[in-house]
Amino acid sequence: MVNQCSLSSYGTNSAWMRATGKSPLGPFTFQEHIVPPFHHGAHVDRAPDGTYVVFGDGEDTPSWTVQTNCFYWGRRNLRGAIINEATTTTTARANTVYGHGTSPQDYHIVATSSSIRGPWTQHVIMQTDLSNINSWSCNVTNLAPMFLANGTIVMAFRSRSCVADAIQAVTCGYYCEFIGLAVSTNGWQGPFIKQANPIAELTGNEDPFLWQSSRGYHILMHGKIVCGLGGINTCGSLGFSEDLVTWYMSPFPVYGQAVTFSGGNQADLALRQRPKILFNSDGVPLVLYNGGQLQNQGFVRNFAFAFNTAAMRNWVPPPPCPPKPQFKTLCLATPKGVLRTAAQCAQLGSTNCVFCPNLNKCMYGGSDQICTALKPENFYNYC
Repeated sequence: MVNQCSLSSYGTNSAWMRATGKSPLGPFTFQEHIVPPFHHGAHVDRAPDGTYVVFGDGEDTPSWTVQTNCFYWGRRNLRGAIINEATTTTTARANTVYGHGTSPQDYHIVATSSSIRGPWTQHVIMQTDLSNINSWSCNVTNLAPMFLANGTIVMAFRSRSCVADAIQAVTCGYYCEFIGLAVSTNGWQGPFIKQANPIAELTGNEDPFLWQSSRGYHILMHGKIVCGLGGINTCGSLGFSEDLVTWYMSPFPVYGQAVTFSGGNQADLALRQRPKILFNSDGVPLVLYNGGQLQNQGFVRNFAFAFNTAAMRNWVPPPPCPPKPQFKTLCLATPKGVLRTAAQCAQLGSTNCVFCPNLNKCMYGGSDQICTALKPENFYNYC
């Protein structure tokens, strides 16, 4: 939230940012905003070709729509007729930016880059269709893509109709919130084709996180029903399917509001939503992340919870990148500038040199993973 606003100002102040840390548990240090407001619900992944992809909602909005006083306007705060901003007050402008029936929250994008440091290019992949405002999938958010081995992307999302929230709250409450799937056989470019019907067994949830294991497909969500009214802001729910068609919903919450901090102190969170899981390269879960809020505090924070797995218990940070002169002289070429042979590369094993047959080069990396890295001729991007 830019300008240090709280979650209630997300409709105008939400942006995507990049932070780095030496451990999956943090601490993380802010580096940059990768796209400005309004962008919300970021989900980062890596495409099979190595492209970094961030899925979510939004489009760039005029700078004057970002409130410095964190005033709450709700979700569709930027609707209205496009007007002459040079002769109109900021308050009037902010209520009249979009005159075509939609708002920035109605655009669903993927931002792509060949480097985690950008630059990022935005692509619209879905948008709200107002031809049927009563459709279960009119209002889409919370994009959660899953890349399959054959290149297909299956994307879960939360949806509801586009009629007023107040009407839905009276008629069906949380049962108006649906989880649906959309499929692309053309990578992140799409088109993403929505299923005809929502997943009935997963009704009453939001913030899906979808992944595949050797046993089937799993979806972790912010639950609105499984914990009862007392836990609707802090409950996690879990669904499972063997084929992405028939789904089962666990009757038990997978987490709640009670947390224990690394120093031993315990607390009950007022909010615990937006679950994301970090896996290692073998598909073993390392860390669960939630957006959460402590009692009596206005700011939403990121919380990291370590899974009790051997991979996490034994996790150690990767070694630092070697100095660039060492990379250039010890592995790639002899002092005369001739590329080293496989035999010569093997003699340098103590310096972590690996011969890559596909490149016919001796690469510094300590692992044959460097042979298939996105830019194997530049280990420092990979490292």
